[in-house]
Amino acid sequence: MADTLYCFILLPQSCFFRNQCNTKRSENPRFAEGRQSTYNKERKTQKWGTTMAKEIEYEAKSMLSEAAYRQLTGKFGTKAEKQQNDYYDTADFTLKSAGAALRVRRKKGSSVFTLKAPANGGLLETHQPLTKSGEQLLLSGALPEGEVQSAIKELIGTIPTIRHFGSLTTYRIEVPYKGGVLCLDHSVYAGTEDYEIEYEGQSLEHAESILTQLLAEADVPFVPAKNKVARFYEQATP
Repeated sequence: MADTLYCFILLPQSCFFRNQCNTKRSENPRFAEGRQSTYNKERKTQKWGTTMAKEIEYEAKSMLSEAAYRQLTGKFGTKAEKQQNDYYDTADFTLKSAGAALRVRRKKGSSVFTLKAPANGGLLETHQPLTKSGEQLLLSGALPEGEVQSAIKELIGTIPTIRHFGSLTTYRIEVPYKGGVLCLDHSVYAGTEDYEIEYEGQSLEHAESILTQLLAEADVPFVPAKNKVARFYEQATP
């Protein structure tokens, strides 16, 4: 298959990288829990199938109450962009049991099929563009051919029948802020909804420092944030 494979690894420090990342782990205790509150990754800024622009991204995040979210959107704006994550697994959650997650992300008219799976103490992400024919296969419980199917077979030893498990929709407000990017997210999934703030900075320390300062100035408490897929599965699975 001609589609290009893009893989990113999440280290215990939550560092996504293609070849090597030597970023020093932050010692800020506010962000120590889970290390999913801070990470860097290669951002995909162009459509699949074209040359991909890449950059290292450093991020800190915190959960918000609805009141805090409304307070911050009043300051930073309310124009949100919608993105939808559709999650898949076998009927008996074979992928979840293996520590993996399978999703389709839909944004701005395009869809990307992704498997996240354990690798070398972290998570390996395998991506491929999802075509209309691939969408039809998913509806029937079949996996489209490609890098994701191959990664699943390598992980669990077979190509399984899958089912759509549910969706998580995020409404994201994104604005430039103090040399980085500030994101305010309202996510709806599995009969619940939540709010979080993310700050993408020039370094791990910069991201944590700016977010800590912003929350303090707004008198908003810091609340450690799990990633969205973890929160989804906590709500949607037994």
